Amino acid sequence: MCGLLVRLLDGLLMLQIAAMVSLGTRALGVLPVFASSILLALAAAMLVKGPKAALAVATARGAAAGALGYLIAFFAEFRVGPSQTRMAASPALIAFPYAGMRATLKKGATS
Repeated sequence: MCGLLVRLLDGLLMLQIAAMVSLGTRALGVLPVFASSILLALAAAMLVKGPKAALAVATARGAAAGALGYLIAFFAEFRVGPSQTRMAASPALIAFPYAGMRATLKKGATS
C-alpha cells in the first residue's frame, strides 16, 4: 500500500478542528475564536496569492493579534477577549477594501 491514507487524515483533521473550536470557545469565548480562526484566514486569502503564503500570513497575524490584544487589555485594563478580537478583525477590515480595489483595477485593465 503506497500513498497517504486521505480519508484517515481528513477525519483526523476534522477531529482536531472540532476539538480546537470547542475547547477554544470554552476557554476564550465565541468572538475571539471566530475572529482568530475565520477572519484572519479570510483576510490572508484576500491579500496574498496561494495557500502557503496565506497560511504564513494568517499565522503571523494571529500571533500578533493575540500578543497585541493581550498587551492592550493589560495596559488599558480592558477584557482580553474583545481586545484580541479587535486586533484579529482589523486585518479583515483592511483586506475587504483592498480586494475590492484590486478587482476593480483588474476589471478596468481588461476592458
